[in-house]
Amino acid sequence: MVNGMQIAAARGWLGLSQAKLARRTKVGLRTIKHFEAGERIPYGRTIDALVAYLQKRGVEFLMQGDIGIGIKVVRIIEDEECEEEQDKKAKRKNSKAGGELAPNATDK
Repeated sequence: MVNGMQIAAARGWLGLSQAKLARRTKVGLRTIKHFEAGERIPYGRTIDALVAYLQKRGVEFLMQGDIGIGIKVVRIIEDEECEEEQDKKAKRKNSKAGGELAPNATDK
């Protein structure tokens, strides 16, 4: 399992604050602080959200069996590139479904 030290290292390499990582992943700031400090282990889905975001930004988590042993920054991908890739995936998924995105009720 990925550990808090790996999350902190990845965040540091990418120049992200704990607060920015929390906003980007929709994970509580206190959860990230406690996890990185080794005080608590969050739910698996929470760790998955952190890992998924950091992987999209170019971080590879190094494991030895089930134990996290480090990180490798393959390529630093800026936030804008992550958002563009997510938009492209959503459009491809929608085109495969053969429909158009329903307009948001707040769109005018």
